[in-house]
Amino acid sequence: MCAWMLEAERRSLHYGLRLGAEAIPPNTGPAHERQCLRALG
Repeated sequence: MCAWMLEAERRSLHYGLRLGAEAIPPNTGPAHERQCLRALG
């Protein structure tokens, strides 16, 4: 999932995550990437 997210960021595609009760809506950019990586970590 991490590789998919990093590729979406590299291509400037909007992406989001839903992990259990946590949901991060689609977006893009450095702050969004950090938020998603923290959620995956």
